[in-house]
Amino acid sequence: MLDIQVFTDWLAAKGTGLHHRQFLLLSLPVEEASPILRLITAHYKHTSILSNTLSIPDTHDIPISRYQDYLGQQTDSLIVDARNGFHLNALYACVGMVRINGLIVVLMPFKEVYEPLLGSLKFSYGYTPKKSYFNEIFIRQVKQYSGAYINDKTIYLPSTFVSAAPMQTREAKTSKLRITNSELVLSNEQASMESDVRLRIADSAASNTISVILGPRGRGKSTLLGYIAQTLSATSTMPDAKNGPSVVTALNISQLNAFNSVSLQGLTKAARNIRANIQGEIGRTEKNKEIKFYAIDEIISLAPVNAIVFIDEVASIAPQLIKKIVNHFSHCILTGTTNGYEGSGKGFIHRVLPYLQNKSSTQVYTLSKPFRWLENDPVEASLDEILGTAQDSTTFHCVNTRDVEAHQNIRYKLIDKASLVVDENLYMQVFSLLSDAHYQTTPNDIVRTLDADDCKIAIAYRAQASKDSLYTSVIAVAILFEEGGELLAPLANDISLGKRRIQGHLTPQALALYLVAPQLCIQRYLRVNRIAVESAYKRIGIGSKLLDFCEKHAIAQGINCMSVSYGYTPSLYPFWVRNNYVLAKLGHRIDTASGTASIVMLKMLSNIQDLDAKLVQFRLHIEYQYILSTNKSLAILYHNLFDSLDANRISDDTQCQHFVKHSLTHYVNNYVSLSKMAPVLLWSIENGEINIEEKAKKVALALLLRFHQKGIHKSEKDEIEKNVFSLMEHVL
Repeated sequence: MLDIQVFTDWLAAKGTGLHHRQFLLLSLPVEEASPILRLITAHYKHTSILSNTLSIPDTHDIPISRYQDYLGQQTDSLIVDARNGFHLNALYACVGMVRINGLIVVLMPFKEVYEPLLGSLKFSYGYTPKKSYFNEIFIRQVKQYSGAYINDKTIYLPSTFVSAAPMQTREAKTSKLRITNSELVLSNEQASMESDVRLRIADSAASNTISVILGPRGRGKSTLLGYIAQTLSATSTMPDAKNGPSVVTALNISQLNAFNSVSLQGLTKAARNIRANIQGEIGRTEKNKEIKFYAIDEIISLAPVNAIVFIDEVASIAPQLIKKIVNHFSHCILTGTTNGYEGSGKGFIHRVLPYLQNKSSTQVYTLSKPFRWLENDPVEASLDEILGTAQDSTTFHCVNTRDVEAHQNIRYKLIDKASLVVDENLYMQVFSLLSDAHYQTTPNDIVRTLDADDCKIAIAYRAQASKDSLYTSVIAVAILFEEGGELLAPLANDISLGKRRIQGHLTPQALALYLVAPQLCIQRYLRVNRIAVESAYKRIGIGSKLLDFCEKHAIAQGINCMSVSYGYTPSLYPFWVRNNYVLAKLGHRIDTASGTASIVMLKMLSNIQDLDAKLVQFRLHIEYQYILSTNKSLAILYHNLFDSLDANRISDDTQCQHFVKHSLTHYVNNYVSLSKMAPVLLWSIENGEINIEEKAKKVALALLLRFHQKGIHKSEKDEIEKNVFSLMEHVL
């Protein structure tokens, strides 16, 4: 039983001197945890709680569904509700809010049965996990880095006091207070970057500049951005100024708290004097000149083209939009979190940063010294290892050239997830490789991968000898999901008509809806969700051999078909073609994070009658004709893809004719909506498969083309659907 006085004394000690931030894991019923939480909220001046259901007096609520709105804010302690599953995206983001000496309290499950209830972490239909391997790994890493924990059997409250050298102590106090004596104190590396950015912009020879300020969380990126913005704003009204006003944008204005906190009182005296000289008000207190905020999707159309644009938390913004902004304005200054997962995941690091670095006008800066907490922070270190982003993770993938040449000795196997709990080295190799390779891998994906019963992990590896034993050296990873089967039989018809959409099971649901074939739901599929190969082993066939291993496992398990869904690019598509995967479905939406649209490809392992190759190809041509007519940008994206396909019409094939007739019958009987049947209707009208008068034909085609235009209001779509149905029910 917890001695409250012992806990009170432990908390009080954290309020004296310098302490690292610390995790406290509470695995107790709420009624037993409540006295502890009350002591914490009483001890800390500002406490935030991350939860959708739990409310605690005197705390600042952060709904899990809106955690991104709070990026850039700060708190002294954080309570995270993880009793019914981890929303790791939200936890990782909000931990960055906690200041030096702070405490992160994680409410853990206390029941034997695992009951994940968080909406964004729903597992595939029919697969409710009974155990959380992630919880065990999280606890392991927190304990390894001086984490405290309390449950019904154990109480462990280690100290995180730091006996700091005088210089570190002074810097830590400055970091905590930020502004002293009306002067914002920049670190040496911040000051150097600030000076360089201003000089580059002031250089008349530079027609434009792009400055990218990177660094892990808590390094003072937003504060530095605000400082640079205020300094440049002070000079923008000078008579000889060549640049326009300073403007700022972010995904959400609430993310700019740190940026906005750098007010006029934080500027250097020199910058304030510049302002005062311009306006003839030396010695008079001046109110800070506003730096105008523009919404991220409106800044190009509304801000002056000669403005100096400041973009905070760039990793949370769609990469395609960032590219448009930096190409539009003369000077852009961006901040980004190097190991963050906000919004577009790692889309900025993988997709945008290389693009910017290819521009001669780009300069990349990196902040390394933490401001919000001390160096060697145990909370940061434990999360980096859990997420596979630890700085030393690359040491797991050191490669000997002779090993690459002898790649025939590489072995392949499915991992028992329990081994990832006991083998930290194996865990780090798997997830650091996935993190490095996939820009859209998120923290929540790690939780799903570990805990989902339908998820399998396959690796290519080599047994390496160390001083004392052999260890597994991972060189490739594939994440696989089992889909379909008899458990979907009761829902198959509704899924094929678009009336039901269940969690997971991407391939059977997509195919059944695409071909209006409920039988496709009950086939068994093994979908490749992620595949990553260590860079030194690429282009020597390791990825293909890993897929071969996965296919052999699938056949042994009685699975009918392999599948993969990914964002189409001309460079990636040939890999899957070489491995005998064929195109089966086109996506209709261009992803904001990648600028690509998803496609589905299949590799048959046994005969599936309703997946006849001719029928699938015919359905693709119907879809592409519709895309050509309604979405030009998507048609351009798919251009090379369709150039490689056989364009011959096969509509005279019996199965294809049956598909069209079957689909149209479902439509006029009100079994399936226009949004699902529009491509088939358009193809049928344009190719004379529907006997309709010319005037009615023109009206129907115009309505169908209007139906999927961007920005159309729901009321108009409903009216179009009603009018099209009225036209079709008389001729079908």
